[in-house]
Amino acid sequence: MLVTGNRLTDGKILSNISFFDFSENEHRTVAVRIRKDVSEKKILGNIDLKKIDSLIHLTKSSESCVNDKGVVIIWIDPEKEPTKHIFNDLPQLKSELDAWGGKFIFLGRGTDRDLSIPDAKSFIPDNIKGLPINTFFSNDNLMAVLKSSIKINPLPDLILPFVVIADKDGNILFTSTGYRIGIGEEILKFTR
Repeated sequence: MLVTGNRLTDGKILSNISFFDFSENEHRTVAVRIRKDVSEKKILGNIDLKKIDSLIHLTKSSESCVNDKGVVIIWIDPEKEPTKHIFNDLPQLKSELDAWGGKFIFLGRGTDRDLSIPDAKSFIPDNIKGLPINTFFSNDNLMAVLKSSIKINPLPDLILPFVVIADKDGNILFTSTGYRIGIGEEILKFTR
């Protein structure tokens, strides 16, 4: 017997059970089948991407924060473990995330006048290696843009890191708040 499972974002698990027989000393290759979520992607709410764009332009980037592939926006606290976990998780999936082609925006919640990097005493974005190619850093002073640009009912707790995946029109397809194991895999599920 072979059992596989695929945990969905709502906690449900899609499982598959396969039965097969072996004779003594028999070796066999068995195909592993993991069930995929084939349900329609639900729109959870909306985010004003023009406000996110304004934060990116403060870092002297003329590039838009979104393209036709969409955007992953992550509000971070770079001094805390959950954010460090994301910085360790995403490089493991860099080639897949680069192939997707969407953009990644990391926003600190700081109050610093220097809006080009997230608020942290020892945080230097250039020291984070292996992030997706289309990655930008900036600050969202006191998370004001987050609080004014996101329309979800009910609004989840704003525990950092706070992850939002949106399409090119600002439709929110996924959110995650606080520590989450396998966030890179979750992001891939919604960007494919």
